[in-house]
Amino acid sequence: MEAEKTVKSAVVELTNIKRKQLERMWSNYQRWLHTKEGVDGVYSAHRQQADRNLDLDDLKDGKAYPIFLRKDLIEIKECASDLADYFFKIPSKQRRGGIKVPIKTHMKIEDNHEVCETKFLKLNGRFLLHIMIKKDVFVQKCYDGVLGIDLGLRQPVTSVALPGRKTMFAGSRIRDVQTHFFYLRRQTEYGNNRSRFYRREYNKVNDCIHKLSNKLVQYAKKNNLLIVVGDLEGVQSQDKGRKMNRKLHRFPHYVLRRQLDYKARWNGIGYVEVNEAWTSQLCSRCETKGERNAGLFECGNCGLEVHSDKNGAHNIGRRALGKFARPLSRAGGFVASPGAGSDDLTALRDFYSLMKSASGMQPQ
Repeated sequence: MEAEKTVKSAVVELTNIKRKQLERMWSNYQRWLHTKEGVDGVYSAHRQQADRNLDLDDLKDGKAYPIFLRKDLIEIKECASDLADYFFKIPSKQRRGGIKVPIKTHMKIEDNHEVCETKFLKLNGRFLLHIMIKKDVFVQKCYDGVLGIDLGLRQPVTSVALPGRKTMFAGSRIRDVQTHFFYLRRQTEYGNNRSRFYRREYNKVNDCIHKLSNKLVQYAKKNNLLIVVGDLEGVQSQDKGRKMNRKLHRFPHYVLRRQLDYKARWNGIGYVEVNEAWTSQLCSRCETKGERNAGLFECGNCGLEVHSDKNGAHNIGRRALGKFARPLSRAGGFVASPGAGSDDLTALRDFYSLMKSASGMQPQ
């Protein structure tokens, strides 16, 4: 199957002439988008790609939109200098043959990567290129276990590797960053300073998500584990009070799941989402309903006392292993499959169809 990834890069070390040409290309494009004037100053391929990727009749006034660069018109070559990683040719009407600019990327573009459509942007006075690359990957069809991941608020990310049951709590840094900038904004009047806090929070949270998703995917790849995440559909529509609603809606669960998905596929690891109904209320040892109190799960049947998020992540992993014969649509609706108390690896082999579906997943 094919996997896609975006390589973020910055245009660096521009000469005055090339900077003026890029500024003119950018301003002409934005003017044409919003007023339909100055069409002669916009490269025809840029107009065609804008028509394909944007709704030209529903553009927001004052908003700057990226220039979409067609893959057959761009060219990228490795740079031998330490000042840049690559030279990138941007097709433009401002210079015959295109504008060749030095760029620095956040990762190396290998020979087996196919360079696809690229976005040219301007952010805070800097020119950026978001280069889409594609490669063929072989996604594993047989695994040695699963990595069950529970997303919450008390512990933002809890993962349990089965059958070894190694547990990792992570994501508290994201929660701390959001809390910190929330209180900074409350102490600041509306204006540029308050907008600056939003940008800084976004950058810090995004950095934390990238590092966390990389850590989880690399652990799953090293141990040959299928990544299984609980589906949070409908959770954010619930009303849990003003303070809890704020935390619930601001935590980037969707962004984290999206990054886990594409990074898993890029590394040849399967990724699936399962219904997490009742996973936080059932005991991961005896599969009966227990009680949760201040982050602790207590089972009155077998006496298990464990962190509630760890118990939920464990049940999410077990659900992917085929432990649940049918969805838990009601209390008492749990049915264990024959041999549910046996080794988790046996259930994993029986659940081969899940592995096959994971290996053939398409981008969301």
